[in-house]
Amino acid sequence: AQQTEQPGAPVEDGASRSPDPAGNAAPEPPSSPPAPPPDQIAALPTPSPPTQQPAPPAAAPVPTPSLPAEEIAALITRGDALIIKGDVASARLFYERAADAADGQAALRLGESYDPAFLERAHLTGARGDVQTAARWYRRARELGASEAEALLRTLSPQ
Repeated sequence: AQQTEQPGAPVEDGASRSPDPAGNAAPEPPSSPPAPPPDQIAALPTPSPPTQQPAPPAAAPVPTPSLPAEEIAALITRGDALIIKGDVASARLFYERAADAADGQAALRLGESYDPAFLERAHLTGARGDVQTAARWYRRARELGASEAEALLRTLSPQ
């Protein structure tokens, strides 16, 4: 009696049959695309990281103080005390911190700390003036609403 043969099932004579002449079981369909051979992996392009485009320069934004008013006042007061002592470099740091927080008076004082005429009047001979920097801070002070900044800008030497 002959039995119905199933692939890979033993037959009466002890030999096994499979659908593949090499004796291998039929391959299962792949569930995902096969990976490339190792020698081709290096040849695959690697994705480049996204490049950041520099933001276009924007018009001066409407300033919003980033520090509480009390802290800004303390920074200016400390800067004033350092100016009186003749420590212009340290005073500039306090004024700049307050000016960066959108305070017009701090920007004005920072401009004065670079204004050669102010430094001479205040007898601050050890500090170096810089007309360009003074003008830049006076303009910033004007943007921040310090009304005296315009007059001080006009008194600077021609740039």
